This record gives sequence, structure tokens and C-alpha cells, in this order.
Amino acid sequence: MKNAKCSTLALCACLCLTAQAQAEEALPSFEVVRQQYRDSNQDLTRVSYLYRRCAALNLNVSSILLRKKQAKPAQEYEKLASHYMLMSEAVDKEVDQRLGMKTANSMTVVNLAVKHLVELYQQRMQKNLKMRGEYIAKDQMLESELAECLEPEDFAKKLGRKPFPAH
Repeated sequence: MKNAKCSTLALCACLCLTAQAQAEEALPSFEVVRQQYRDSNQDLTRVSYLYRRCAALNLNVSSILLRKKQAKPAQEYEKLASHYMLMSEAVDKEVDQRLGMKTANSMTVVNLAVKHLVELYQQRMQKNLKMRGEYIAKDQMLESELAECLEPEDFAKKLGRKPFPAH
């Protein structure tokens, strides 16, 4: 009976670790994705993915600021998110053009992808709030990503891309 309890505890621990690893795999670090981009002979879909990640992260920050009744800063983060979404759409169109495909509903595709990423970031931020009392603070990955996403021109340059002019 004692061995059965130990086995059950071990199984539970493994499942928890697996769930945590899967959550972290859902959002690989920016550096991992940049390395995949370089290793894949510059697969532009990875660039679009990173831009979408920044859009999603900025939308989450905007939402948090709105809940804290900070409308002006929230609007700035939303504007930044829109900028990243336009950058993603431009990359998607470039990919389609290289493949000889006609781009249809590209912003719809970007919106759906960003919505999914928003949910992943939101889950992480809610978990942080419950565990640490903060959405982003004390989460090294989120702090780092947010810092990178605040500067779209620098972010694009890290990928070897031309900066996308802000609107």
C-alpha cells in the first residue's frame, strides 16, 4: 500500500511537471524563436509569430491598465499592439507573394492568431497574479519580452528586418 501511495505521488509530480513544461512550450522564449528563424534559413512565418506575440502581450498590458483605470497608457499599449499586428500582416503578405499566392483576409488571420496568443499570455498573467500578486513583475520572461516589445524598430532589427514605420 505504501508503494502505491509513493507511485501515485510520483505520477502526480510528473504530470504537474509535464503540464508546466507544456505551458512553457506554448510560449517559447523570443531567443528560441529567433534561433529557429536563423536555423530555418529565415522562415518569415517565425517573424510574423514574434510580431503577433508582441501584439498579444501589449493587448494584455492594455487590458490590465484599463482595469486599473489608466485609460491613456492603455491606449498607448493598444496602439503598439495594432502596430505589431500591421507588421505581422505585412510579413504574411510578403510570404504569400513569395509563394505566388493571393493574400486574402490577412488581417483576419492575424487577429485570430493574436487572440490565441492573448489567451496564452492571459493564463500566464492570471497564474502570476495568484502566485505572486503581480501580473508581470517577478516573471523574468514576461518582463524581458515586454521590454523588447516596447521598441518595434529595434525588435525588427534584431530579426534583420527593416523597421516598419509607425502610423
